[in-house]
Amino acid sequence: MFRALWACCPPIITGRIVDQALVGDDLTLLVRLLFTALGAMLASQLVGVLENYINSWISERIIYDMKNEMYLSV
Repeated sequence: MFRALWACCPPIITGRIVDQALVGDDLTLLVRLLFTALGAMLASQLVGVLENYINSWISERIIYDMKNEMYLSV
């Protein structure tokens, strides 16, 4: 769900860059929005890595438990 919310950020930031920073010739706002976009992208990637790690950990635990149950029944 967190990644879905972050997916909305780039279009909003891009719209503000075009509508306010570029059209208004505001270099300070442009730099601030570019760093905001970079931060949003990095946060999204970090959440994706964490999500993949948790999914891998859970699936490995399930496989481990299934193997142990199978070997105990043999």
